[in-house]
Amino acid sequence: CLRLLEGLGARGVAVTMPHKSAALACGVADELARQVGAVNSLRLDGQRAATNTDVEGVRAPLAAALEGRGRGEGTLSCASGRRKTTALILGAGGAARAAALACAELGLEVQVAARRSSAASQVPGATGHLDWAQRHHSGAEVVLNATALAGDRSPWPEGQEAALGGRLVFDLALA
Repeated sequence: CLRLLEGLGARGVAVTMPHKSAALACGVADELARQVGAVNSLRLDGQRAATNTDVEGVRAPLAAALEGRGRGEGTLSCASGRRKTTALILGAGGAARAAALACAELGLEVQVAARRSSAASQVPGATGHLDWAQRHHSGAEVVLNATALAGDRSPWPEGQEAALGGRLVFDLALA
């Protein structure tokens, strides 16, 4: 497919799931793409430069949202002083790995819940993982949906919507 696109004169391509991890081997990956373990952008200029823009795509708006809630620099004020804000990332694919690195850059403590616990435990930047069935018990102040579920479908357990009350919810799903 890439040779065909190059032959047609395409200058680049956006990579979406489920191909982000495989695309890592399709070009010369920069350091960020290697850290994430996934590529979402390939430049087709002969060398096939590969990068991941998802980290910044999560970090910048999440930083602004946290600042707007008085939670800058990864901390949360509470009665006993200041503590790290916890982020729960739902999913373990390329977008989840990028989100975990963005959260870590913001100083957040990162938990991951994925349908496959082995994948959740491999997400870079995560400090812990939860069983998928227990995700609504995490207590995280920030919840990031990095699953493929979008629109009317939700990765949050049905009947547990009240557990999201007061949390900052960030959805990475493409609808």
